[in-house]
Amino acid sequence: MHTAPASTSAPAPAITASPLAHLPLLPFENITVLLADPRQDDPGWTPHDDEELEHLKEALSGIPNVTMSWLDTHATLLERFKSQPPAFIFNLCDEGYNNVNEWEPYLPALMDMHGIPYTGTGAIGLTLCRDKWLVDSVAKALNIAVPFSHVFEPNHQTVNEFIETHVFTFPVIVKPRCGDGSTGITSTCICNSTQELAAHLEDLGRQEELASLAMLVQQFLAGREITVACLGNPDSGDFRVLPILELDYTKLPPDAPKIQLYDAKRGMAPEFWEQVAHIHAQFDDATQALIEDHCAKIFDALSLQDYARIDFRFDDSGTPHLLDVNPNCWIGGKFRRAGQLAGLEWPHLLESVVRAAWTRHQRRPDAAALTARVLQRDAPTKDPQAILGQTLKRLQQPNTVSDADLATVVNALATADFTSQQHMLDTLVSYSAARQEQLRIDLPDPPIARRSDGPDEYAWMQATSSEEFQTLIDDEYDYAEEVMAPTADFQEQLVADMLQRMPTRPPFAFDIKDHIYFSIQDSARHSMIHGRLATQSISTAREALARASDDSDTRRALIDLGATVLLDEAQYAAEHNFDFCDFGQIILSPQGQYFGYTVDDQGEECYKLHIINVDSLEPVTVIDDVSAEFFFTQDGQGVFYSGIGETMPNSVFLHQLHGNVPPQVVFQETDAAFAVTLHQSSDGNYLIIDSASQSTSECLLLPTDLNVRLGGAAAWLCVVSPRTQGVNYTCDVAGNTLFMRTNRGDAKNHQLEAATCYLQGDRIALGDFSVCMAAREHVQLQEVIALDGYVAMVEQSYAAKQIRLMHFTQEDGVVVVSFDHYISFPHLIYSFWSITGGCDPMRPGRGLLLPSQKAENVRLMTLFYSSPICPTQLLTYDPDTRRFDIKFASSVINFEAFRYKERRLTAISQDGTQVPISLIYNQAIHTEKPRNQPCVLYGYGAYGSSVELNFSPAVLSLLDRGVVYAVAHVRGGSELGATWYFEGRREHKKNSFFDMIACAEHLVTSGITSKSKLALTGRSAGGLLVGAVLNMRPDLCAAALLKVPFLDVVTTVQDASAPYTAYEYEEWGDPEDPIMMGYMRSYCPYTNLRPGKTYPYVMCVTATNDNLVSVAQPTKWVHRLRQVKGDWKPVLLRANSGGHMGQTGLDHYHDLAFEHAFLLQHVAPELGVRQLREIQPRKPHGRASEARRPRSGTAKKYPVVRFQPQWSSA
Repeated sequence: MHTAPASTSAPAPAITASPLAHLPLLPFENITVLLADPRQDDPGWTPHDDEELEHLKEALSGIPNVTMSWLDTHATLLERFKSQPPAFIFNLCDEGYNNVNEWEPYLPALMDMHGIPYTGTGAIGLTLCRDKWLVDSVAKALNIAVPFSHVFEPNHQTVNEFIETHVFTFPVIVKPRCGDGSTGITSTCICNSTQELAAHLEDLGRQEELASLAMLVQQFLAGREITVACLGNPDSGDFRVLPILELDYTKLPPDAPKIQLYDAKRGMAPEFWEQVAHIHAQFDDATQALIEDHCAKIFDALSLQDYARIDFRFDDSGTPHLLDVNPNCWIGGKFRRAGQLAGLEWPHLLESVVRAAWTRHQRRPDAAALTARVLQRDAPTKDPQAILGQTLKRLQQPNTVSDADLATVVNALATADFTSQQHMLDTLVSYSAARQEQLRIDLPDPPIARRSDGPDEYAWMQATSSEEFQTLIDDEYDYAEEVMAPTADFQEQLVADMLQRMPTRPPFAFDIKDHIYFSIQDSARHSMIHGRLATQSISTAREALARASDDSDTRRALIDLGATVLLDEAQYAAEHNFDFCDFGQIILSPQGQYFGYTVDDQGEECYKLHIINVDSLEPVTVIDDVSAEFFFTQDGQGVFYSGIGETMPNSVFLHQLHGNVPPQVVFQETDAAFAVTLHQSSDGNYLIIDSASQSTSECLLLPTDLNVRLGGAAAWLCVVSPRTQGVNYTCDVAGNTLFMRTNRGDAKNHQLEAATCYLQGDRIALGDFSVCMAAREHVQLQEVIALDGYVAMVEQSYAAKQIRLMHFTQEDGVVVVSFDHYISFPHLIYSFWSITGGCDPMRPGRGLLLPSQKAENVRLMTLFYSSPICPTQLLTYDPDTRRFDIKFASSVINFEAFRYKERRLTAISQDGTQVPISLIYNQAIHTEKPRNQPCVLYGYGAYGSSVELNFSPAVLSLLDRGVVYAVAHVRGGSELGATWYFEGRREHKKNSFFDMIACAEHLVTSGITSKSKLALTGRSAGGLLVGAVLNMRPDLCAAALLKVPFLDVVTTVQDASAPYTAYEYEEWGDPEDPIMMGYMRSYCPYTNLRPGKTYPYVMCVTATNDNLVSVAQPTKWVHRLRQVKGDWKPVLLRANSGGHMGQTGLDHYHDLAFEHAFLLQHVAPELGVRQLREIQPRKPHGRASEARRPRSGTAKKYPVVRFQPQWSSA
């Protein structure tokens, strides 16, 4: 019993008429009052306690028709309870059994075991409420706001390690994670900076009684503080909240902390209570109702009984946050004051507690049947220590255990030190065994991989074509399928939802000479059909296509008009028996004699180029091992393409379509760190060869009418700007003007330069470059598009792209530009891309049959546009009229954009950097800002690629289930310019991880979600991001999805045989540099897994034909994670037969459904997805069938996809 003197020192008043007089008499004549043992030391005792106890005894004597007896000899409690059990006990011993505060739960456990009715909370609630972090977890699960907090474990980490791996919202308050009575709350426990926090934690480490205690570092809210007295029990129907008290700190000195200090509560600072008062708090009806609802939920969830006091503090927005829960609180002081405000004098208040306890006791369940069941079930292993060990291990997952699990754990803890082990077993049986039995779920054991000798026990897995590895991948596939089997029906619902939301595109068509060429969507087979119409009336064909209301009508109309199918993507895959089939570019030659397409049938991004005669549909040529991009010469008789060498695209060829002439080598790259890509200038007159490493590039021009020019390719090849280490640039040409975006001259975010460009005699003549637009801070120039009289500058700033139009002229050979206007887009979050990228940025194979670029088209800018709430549109933009012309707009059944809300948020990273977050949610579900909702947070942060959001049926399926979808624009991308990229690569890579942690914690502290409802996801280098974050903060989320993740950085960068190793040095670091190698080793997800730590639920998705990230990497990581982690939760690995970008067609959506079901199973179980609780051994899983075995490919490897923008998809 520890009390605040100033507020409770008055004696009990004269007893007035009882407001309870109308109630029947209590059914017992004597109440035994259980007190602390005065014969044993009480560390918290103060002289004031004796005075308070005498007042309380006097008040208890005022309860009518019963007598009081006092029991304070703990040494004989067991014998007394066995031989002469009291009829009823008023439990006032908050000091604990034998005056040991940690043993307070033992007393109600003893009374329960002997069937003695008593007042106050039992062993379950007392044990739960000792752990403040656990109480916070329960509250968050109830949608009750709590201050954001971290736990510092001094026995497992240093102060510096704790500070470096956590992000704090200052000020914070530091207090013991477990305990009561304001232990550790001193005038220095509020910290306003990391320096103050570190100093305070170091000081606590020097205090013997606090040095080994886990500390809760909690956000300090400076708003109103209230204490709420609760009386009765929700199950009994007599629960009520007494008038609320507010702590008035206004008379404290300005620099004094506005908190209740430990010394003040112990009566050692009487001046504190002369300055702090408890006043009757006043609230509007809505706030009052919210507080009462919170109290009722907490009372029930934490198994509180009869009476308790619950404290809250308010934030700046007026939201109450749970501060503390005090079961079996001192029933004088604040509780007594609340009773007086309710019209209950102290004796009447005490009688109300007794009546509430007796009513509850009458409703208790019969434990005898439960005991018999559990003893029978556990007959083979009745060892109480074994049971305790199991329950203690499960306490490591407080975010995921059920109420029944908690009941078992806390009762085991409450009885662990009893001299008779049978007492512990009895208590476990009495409370929760029956429910525990119902919650068990049998699951198979995960596959076990061979561990070899050496520093990397799983190095053998890098031989991915071995039979041993293939068998392991098959077993992993089956294991994941069996673990996820309970979600099978839910997966089918997800697939159906995604397919229903698939955008339906109207036909895309263009005409050349006497033909109209088209691309139509085949929704039934999730592919495209490309063809042409031979007709004398183009207008008739256009009208027929315009009248078609769906794909079937379109197909019938085309047949009726005599259409010729040039390429049916689904039919092509079926005829060749391809499980995977990804089409790259599909282009018609300028005169319409030929069309060509590239196709990857393995997922290895190594394409075949097919050139087909349009009239005969006979193949003209097939070229293996090329990149996706190719371009016809202007006369249509030749084709430029990029060939793939041993490592990556490194050469450019000109292939003549007639004459049986060997391909002519146009350009050959000899530096292994450089990869070659092809583009065509906006006016179609030039092929642009771009050879680039991660930091350096060089562009070369070649006329596309090379076939009609003398001298050959080598004579015409023109270097735009000579290769210079650290300088990267791109360019475009329209007419006689070349524009270049470049970072030379220390223009980190790139500047715009221009020069004249002419075909002059037997060469390309470039004039001198002049700077048209200098680089700007936080605005990165990402692309330039040359038009007739305009240059379009694609800019990236604060995670949003925009297009700036500049008008230009040539004056005396000098290009002069002037600002004209910005293009305005209608959405907050959106994306756009070039028409050559195809309809779907995630799936270039879902593209269009396109005409070859011609100079007459250069006046208009053509692009695709999309946003999370706007299906893809094909637009042309006229800079002169400033108007868009929608060429086609995709439609979605039952989709209403107004139901969804886009938002931008900002998180503060460890070093104070503001990190943008893009957010989207269904505002029809969340009518206001989402509060404590399931959330999926995606991150990437590498290669300078910005994450852009576009329309996604998969994301919609999440939003319509109440999930909030968020993207963390962490450093390593280019969302805020080149500096944003540089600060997230090489020796600054850890900034990406700190940014991701900050974004996750901001979503939690802002109340949008909670850790138990948050999932992290990333793909490729984003998988590295998530893997590193899991090692740094395994407590940060409930689930994590890593797709084709780059996890073994150390091994990869040291593997000289890997084809892309040299190319990657500029992104991650040179392993020959010992400093860089040490830095990479310090964050590598594979080498930094933390033994004994509790990790969230984890799934890795990989691909056997991935040519960028070997399937061995996630496989090794999964098996090492299973080996070292300290919890029971399964880790899943699922390999598909696709490539780095995943599978195609319907398989793609089934994969997404599997992944979403996994995430929702653990962050949104309220959707009815069965949750995993405990792994029990079962029969080994079966082998995968041959039909679905994911076999590894043997294609060449090259890192091309990493140049592409990161399109966020769930």
